Amino acid sequence: MALTETQISEVVDRYWREHDRYTKLAQAVGDICRDLVRENAIRASVHWRAKTRESVKKKIDSKYRQELNSVDEAFERIGDLAAVRVLTYVEDDRDTVVDLIKDAFDPPEGKEEIEIDRKDIGGDETFYRATHCQVSMPKDHLVGTYENLGGLSCEIQVCSMLAHIWNELEHDLVYKPQGGNPSSDEKELLKILGNQTLAGDGVIIQLLLIRNKVSEHYPEI
Repeated sequence: MALTETQISEVVDRYWREHDRYTKLAQAVGDICRDLVRENAIRASVHWRAKTRESVKKKIDSKYRQELNSVDEAFERIGDLAAVRVLTYVEDDRDTVVDLIKDAFDPPEGKEEIEIDRKDIGGDETFYRATHCQVSMPKDHLVGTYENLGGLSCEIQVCSMLAHIWNELEHDLVYKPQGGNPSSDEKELLKILGNQTLAGDGVIIQLLLIRNKVSEHYPEI
């Protein structure tokens, strides 16, 4: 069974009525993530967003239409209505950030633990690298202005900045092909860029190591 057009409209309309809650959730989760990386001296950039109504409809049409049976199931299955990205300078910090997230947040309602989906390099075909974490706000945070965030979950995506560039380009070419499916040239260029991001990770590490050594000798830098 698949969702009807009427049901899809109901999902989008219901989401838009609750859009302020999802926006507040994404910002609150993003604020906690910013504190985590700052307090643990991890070089990273944190971004957050709630989906637009147009992007919700597109996601259902492209991925979930045939898999969902009801409006309620749509809200249970689509985990990134609210989403946060933590972009680390260094690939090796990805696991460290994920461990911090596991300690800082609660699992989604009805789950015993936070869902961790680590996606790594799959060879020549894809260089996608990211870890997706499905979380809920800690219960002790659900007070005051955050009291109405109970029952909602947020996706946190953790990856390096270089990996993020490749991930976004691949997503735009493969999953949002405005001009048709990717050409062989586009696929080859993505492969070249993927290899360059791997090399870039090593360069960034070397730069940071050099800077740390300089700072040890000249603390004012």
